[in-house]
Amino acid sequence: MTAKPTLFERVASSSPIWVREMRQSARLAKTPWVLLSLTVTVSLVLASAGWIGSQSRARPAVVGSMLFQAFFAIATMVVAIVGPAIAANAVAAEREGRTWEALVLTGMTARDVALGKLLAAYSTLALYVVTLAPAGALAFVFGGVTATEVVLAFGILFVLAGLAVGFGLAMSSLMPSLRGALLTTLLGAAAIAPALGLVFGFGGSRVAHDMFRAVPAQTPIWLPLALTRADFGPLYVVLLVLVPVGLVLVAGRFLYALTIANLDEAGADPASRLTRWFLSATPAVLGLLALPPALARSGRGELTVLSLGTLATFGYFGVLLFAREPVAPSRRTQRAWDRDGASWLARGLGGGAASKAALVATTMSLSLVCLAWLGSRAADADHSPETSRMWVALAASYTIPFLGFTAGLMAWLRARGTSVWVARAVSIATVLGALVGPWLVAALVSAISGDPARTWMALASPSPFYVATMFDAVSPYAGIDTARIHAGLVAELGWTFAAAVLFARAFVLARRTEDRER
Repeated sequence: MTAKPTLFERVASSSPIWVREMRQSARLAKTPWVLLSLTVTVSLVLASAGWIGSQSRARPAVVGSMLFQAFFAIATMVVAIVGPAIAANAVAAEREGRTWEALVLTGMTARDVALGKLLAAYSTLALYVVTLAPAGALAFVFGGVTATEVVLAFGILFVLAGLAVGFGLAMSSLMPSLRGALLTTLLGAAAIAPALGLVFGFGGSRVAHDMFRAVPAQTPIWLPLALTRADFGPLYVVLLVLVPVGLVLVAGRFLYALTIANLDEAGADPASRLTRWFLSATPAVLGLLALPPALARSGRGELTVLSLGTLATFGYFGVLLFAREPVAPSRRTQRAWDRDGASWLARGLGGGAASKAALVATTMSLSLVCLAWLGSRAADADHSPETSRMWVALAASYTIPFLGFTAGLMAWLRARGTSVWVARAVSIATVLGALVGPWLVAALVSAISGDPARTWMALASPSPFYVATMFDAVSPYAGIDTARIHAGLVAELGWTFAAAVLFARAFVLARRTEDRER
């Protein structure tokens, strides 16, 4: 009778890439010294901070809280920089070492390779976190935090480690060389990590303090404290559980889908993975953005406008993302569809750049309308509900045509054969020009003519920021300024017409390319 395989043997047989990577890592003699140096350095920093705090005659609980914040801030920084760097060489090293083809010939799918590389990089990064764990125990010497809060903080740190590794793996799958992957990953991590720390760290702590007074303000590591100190209720479940989990799932699923799409070179339709992610992530993002107006005590109209802008930004990210699609499905993709009898839905998910841009425009338009309707219902509790509803309607009516224009522009650029990065650069430059350019023209004309700026304000109507001027035009105190409203409506019609023309031309060019492919 054969013995039952152990858990490690079952995992090893299902992920040989992980086992191979871990065996290679175990042979590195410098890894223990790196871990020792990191642990000693962090311990000395925390010990010095604790000694300074004790000499300042601060209460022990205050010193303990300070050490808690310092340790997990340092650990988060290590995870945000070291994690992507570890994963950056996962795929790029295979390609540069000419071993990627041999890996593909083993018969493993892109999903198997991505999962194995992800587990290997995550295991290495988890070793760094576990090695640092004893240094975090210094906070217990002074108090101020509980064991539950420390355990929750470590759990959140491991989740962030997974996102950091996923980011590095996505960059590694995109770059052909190891040096390019390392440089791009480190530059991206150095730029993104501080920004996210400011927004979700200090900014999130401020919001949590306003919602739950037991949560301290201006502390970057606030979520584990909020989970233990805030009063349990519907607001607790939504803000402290559903929102963080939703953000992690959306971001993690995107990085995983992007990695598989980059690795699936032999697949007939790798693009459909990102399409499925976008279609599943849009309702999640919509639900998350609908929460602030619904839960706020006041200013629900303003929060809805901000949510509309954030959702439109997510839609524009989708426009830039799907610029990577070919002008038309390749012969291999079309033959695979014909062989498998693919449905119209499968063909739509794997279409060319023009159809993907139209899909983004349609999906986001429906989502913006839904969010505007939810925000209008929530605005009934505002001090001036009529004005709030008008603000929401004006913001949605301008955002939808302009987003459609950006999608149409990208579809036209790709349909006429413009390369991916050039099309993205032209699109970004056009959007920035549309946001700022009309205001510069209005200011210049006003300065030349000597008239007040309000006289030439209509010249700025092509800018989406003109919506703020339209808000002032419907102020309940100054009455309705129809001239400003009409100027904004004319600009909206202009963006709608431009989007329709660009999409029509893009589909004509894409059809010609598809006929040539056949």
